[in-house]
Amino acid sequence: PARMLRELAEALEVLTADRTLVLILEDLQWSDPSTVEALAYLAQRPEPARLLVLGTYRPVEVLLRGHSLRGMLQELCGRGHGSDLRLELLSAADVAAYVAGRLGGPVGAPLTACVYARTDGNALFMVTIVEHMVQQRAVVQRAGQWTLREGAEAQVASLPEGLQGLLRRRIQALPPAVCRVLEAASVVGRAFTVAAVAA
Repeated sequence: PARMLRELAEALEVLTADRTLVLILEDLQWSDPSTVEALAYLAQRPEPARLLVLGTYRPVEVLLRGHSLRGMLQELCGRGHGSDLRLELLSAADVAAYVAGRLGGPVGAPLTACVYARTDGNALFMVTIVEHMVQQRAVVQRAGQWTLREGAEAQVASLPEGLQGLLRRRIQALPPAVCRVLEAASVVGRAFTVAAVAA
């Protein structure tokens, strides 16, 4: 393993001798320990290289699974070898811009309000919900703008299967006491008081 890491670093040095290389790694929350080790090794090498490594990950997944990526990021950021940029929730205007770009034209305010209300600006949820709407043909172009098709509210109300699976995995990874609180809260409804859930 040590030789492989050294050879990887040397290969990247050769590749970056004449030009800058941007290496983009998506969904690092699914990475194996060897990948995390390689990233740590590359980030801490003293030799100069015109290399920028950008990695994306879901902090909740890393935290719930106790992934080694978390410790590596804390170590690298603490030593000044990396930066952790947290993405904030998107604003209603950002959601409207995304939906318009994805659908390729102006979008009616009720449609963007529906997407924003369903996702609270969570980018992953937003993309998934919009794709679900497109696949279900729940959006149509009317009077020059995209809007919900009449009678499509029921289709939009259900969560896409992939998103249901993601949420199910996250909930199953929670401690049993937290799951009991969530179960009680789900019976009470979308909005509730702490006293009602405690009872």
